[in-house]
Amino acid sequence: MPVDIRRALKRLLPILLKAKEDNLNEADTVQRVIMVFQEALGYDALTEITRELMIKTKYVDLALKLDGVVRLS
Repeated sequence: MPVDIRRALKRLLPILLKAKEDNLNEADTVQRVIMVFQEALGYDALTEITRELMIKTKYVDLALKLDGVVRLS
């Protein structure tokens, strides 16, 4: 069943536009991206979103885990 994300994105849009206007630093930008993943796309921040994960020899700011496996970094 498809998820309708329009309402969540409509609510988040002013926050994201303000963030762009304020030229946020990296940590604050990551916070906003997590908010979109969590509130609009339905990812669980405690089990599916991780920060500063080492992949091979580098750290990534954000990664999405599905069933315990990193799927997007």
